[in-house]
Parts: sequence; C-alpha cells; structure tokens
Amino acid sequence: MRQTARLCDAHKRTFDFCRYKHIAHDVDEFLERLTRELLEDYRAHVRTLSWSVKHKHSVISAMKVLLDEVRANGWEPRLPPTAAYYKGEIPVTRKSLPRAVDEHVMRQIEAPENIARLPYPTTRNMVTVLIRTSLRTIDATRLPFDPVVLDAAGSPVLLYYNHKLKREATRPIDDLVLNAIRSQQDAVAARYPDGCPWLFPAGGRLNRNFPSRPHLGNMGAWKWA
Repeated sequence: MRQTARLCDAHKRTFDFCRYKHIAHDVDEFLERLTRELLEDYRAHVRTLSWSVKHKHSVISAMKVLLDEVRANGWEPRLPPTAAYYKGEIPVTRKSLPRAVDEHVMRQIEAPENIARLPYPTTRNMVTVLIRTSLRTIDATRLPFDPVVLDAAGSPVLLYYNHKLKREATRPIDDLVLNAIRSQQDAVAARYPDGCPWLFPAGGRLNRNFPSRPHLGNMGAWKWA
C-alpha cells in the first residue's frame, strides 16, 4: 500500500518535471529527451526554488523512486541506463527536535470552557479523548464502537490498536474520557440504529463502515470562536 502511494506521488511529480522543460505528456518524447544531463539540470533548478528543504527532497526523491521502479521492474526497456538519480544526490532534510506545546497553551486547550466552544459534540468528544489519553490521531479515529474494557481491578481501560507498533494496546482512562466515550456511543447509536463498527465514523449516512478523518474544519472553527 505504501509503495503504491509512493508511485502515485512519483507519477504526479513527472508532470512538474514535464512542465519544467515543456515536455508533452507523451511517452516517446519523454524517453527521447530524458537524459542524465536533463535530470541534473532539473535538480539544480529545484534547488533554486523557494520551497522548503523537505519539499525539495520529496520532489527529487519521488522522481528517483519512479525511475528506479521502472528500471527494476522492466516496465520500459527504452529508459536510458544513465537516466537516474544516485544515492547522495537527494537534498538532505534536517531533523528537528520535537516541539512540545507550551504548558500555558495546553492549559487553555484543556480547559472545559474552551472545549465546550467546539461546534460539534463529536469533535468535543474526540478532543477530550486525544488530550487525556495522548493517543495518536490515527489510533483515536479508528477506535471501535466499544473500546472500553475492565482490568483485573475492575477499572475501565481503553483498548485500541497502535498503528505505529502494529499491535493492540491498553491505556487507563479517567471519568472524563469514559463519559466522552459513552456520549459518543449514544450519538453514533442514534445516527446509525442498525449499528456502526466505529466510535468516530465518517460523516454521512453511507459512511458508517468507514472511520473518521481528523475534524480539521471543526478545529478551525474552534480557533476563531
């Protein structure tokens, strides 16, 4: 799946490359004009642009992925053997230290009166779960409809799938999180009387079988509320 996404991105980058030298979207012309010299010129051109280092890296890296995959799989035998980017030629991205949110900002975000300003109950419930459990967004949006189990002491814990580690995990939860989950379950049950597998399903009557995307639009409304 990841490789397919990389190839799709690489395909899109070829359009940028074609526009750079006014190459028509024709395979024969593309292969006829694709040379090592042209690739070097394009790499030098990308370096002069006002893009971030990360974006420059992604542009040239995507072209490298496409050329390497075409050559490795024998998809186009006419591809010149020298038409390639080599290791060390991709712009290096700088690794930055993690940037934590300032404590005084977090106190404002966590304040119940500020969470109450969010326009939709689902968004308020999701923010509560995210803040008080420290789940990654992908893990929270893919929570099953009933993610709460009891531990040996009878206390509620959150059972979720850790997508980064690719395994199930548990996390203790407090009453605020438990209440947010129960509130969300009631809302989902009312919206989908026939049942829904997700705690935060995608919006719409036909999307009950799909997990939610992050509520970025609602976050924007919160920002300016």
